[in-house]
Amino acid sequence: MSSETIKYFKKTKLKIMSVTYEQIEPLIVNRSLEGSRMICSFKTPSGNIVESQATLKRERDIQSQISQRVTRLAATQTRMAVTRTLSQALGGGIFGRTASMIVRTASTPQALGINFSESEKRNAVIEAFEKVQQYFELDNHSGNWKSPDTSTVSSNNPSSLFEKQLKDHPILNRYDKEILARMLVEVANVDGSLGDTEVDFIESFISSDVGNVKSLLHKDPLSEIECEEVSSSVKKTIYMLAWVVALVDYEIEPAEKEKLMEFASMLGLNDSETREMIKISKYYILENAMNEDLNRSELTELAKCLQITNEEAERCLIQYKKRL
Repeated sequence: MSSETIKYFKKTKLKIMSVTYEQIEPLIVNRSLEGSRMICSFKTPSGNIVESQATLKRERDIQSQISQRVTRLAATQTRMAVTRTLSQALGGGIFGRTASMIVRTASTPQALGINFSESEKRNAVIEAFEKVQQYFELDNHSGNWKSPDTSTVSSNNPSSLFEKQLKDHPILNRYDKEILARMLVEVANVDGSLGDTEVDFIESFISSDVGNVKSLLHKDPLSEIECEEVSSSVKKTIYMLAWVVALVDYEIEPAEKEKLMEFASMLGLNDSETREMIKISKYYILENAMNEDLNRSELTELAKCLQITNEEAERCLIQYKKRL
């Protein structure tokens, strides 16, 4: 980050907590460039290897950098919260992938990243790390990395509508958990492309008795009858969680949205119930990026990503503050 950008952050009092390349460098097992993609492997405090990737971006003007960083860091914080919450709610917690490291090699000038600066490469490594940061926690006293504490539900607001729905209508039986897992995989794979980051994320909270992403991908698409047989008390919970997972990175593709609307019909949810669960999901995602110092421009940026109005976002912020 340039000194000019740092001055801008201080001037605007932007409350962004991030990591530096120097902090995560000891965790890097491998970083390699494939075209414009930075492929990284990091070693967790428990000894597992997690892989992630990010697309290299040219360093742009300061305002553009800040806008992208606000959204990216919000997504990182939210992904960590969702992972811990769903891991406890669904009895999962597969801690990343433990596959042996595959060292990738590249020989072309483009693959070697000759046209990218070292600063741009490091920024990509940081972005890749932030996508799997839920597996790491920095000890502020020692400066060392440790495994995160997953003993408590990670919602900022335990009395939020999201937490109330999850508490009042928990998903307890295996069949309902499997339907949710298959739903998540189908939404994530709606374009036929499921990346390592998405696989690791889903497997970090689904219970092992329902299978893994690879096995779920080989199952037939969910049928209307299978969805009808879901316990009536958890249909709304399942739909809410499907939206939460789809929105965790503060973006949703039209095909994903279409698939989710299809699932609402298959679950037998009416229009009012569908809108209610979508709203609760979006509010929960937004709340996880909030703090008391969040300014209106940041809030507007996040609202745009979640496809909600600025008025809805501001009301969500006010409700959040009332519960503090």
